[in-house]
Amino acid sequence: MTAPSSNPTGCNAGRGRASAAAGPSHLFKFHSSEGGLRVPLIASGPGLPEAKTVSSFTTMADIAPTILDLANIIDEAPDTKPFTGRSLEPLLRGEAGFVYGPSDSVGFNTSGQAALYRGKYKLVRTLPPHGDSVWRLFDIEQDPGETEDLSDVFPDIKSELRSEYDEYAKRVGVLELPEGYQVEEQIGRNIAAKLWEYYWQWFIVGGLMFLAVIGALLLGAAKLILLVTRHRRTA
Repeated sequence: MTAPSSNPTGCNAGRGRASAAAGPSHLFKFHSSEGGLRVPLIASGPGLPEAKTVSSFTTMADIAPTILDLANIIDEAPDTKPFTGRSLEPLLRGEAGFVYGPSDSVGFNTSGQAALYRGKYKLVRTLPPHGDSVWRLFDIEQDPGETEDLSDVFPDIKSELRSEYDEYAKRVGVLELPEGYQVEEQIGRNIAAKLWEYYWQWFIVGGLMFLAVIGALLLGAAKLILLVTRHRRTA
């Protein structure tokens, strides 16, 4: 099952460790490659079969409608948009083998990292620094590691999925990132800003203490030089 990954990112675990944690899938969190999107899903509760393993495509958007269905709750809230996901109840109860058919397309966009699934095919774009912004086509059933680009083998399928992604992006209001935008750099700036917001007093105190230590060392060094100079003059 596919859902946003909980694998560590290169920002807090290092790129090597993040890739290893997501392996053998490609890349890691904050990317639309399989390393950033593919994770297992475990469901348990009254009325669900025990020890049943299902290999089927789902998304995080399916969780809410599934819970409502299992709890026999009808969502009748006024002036709300319908769920974009689908209930997994038939899949969990063994009444169906899938909730997304071979002609259903599902799009993703994570900070400019984009993907669209349809059946066994996946169209994906990875931005720098780990990608080159080129759209690539993969058969994720045969190639879940996204190692063989099929763009030249199936150009018509790639073109169809590209058009379907554009429709998805327009429907959900995806905003394209500015040229040269670096997600990891922005995350670093955001973290730094939050740290300053919460701990600016400690940063100031720490800076003053650092300056005090440096000043004391310089003063001590100056006194030592002065003593050595006087000693040489009197010798």
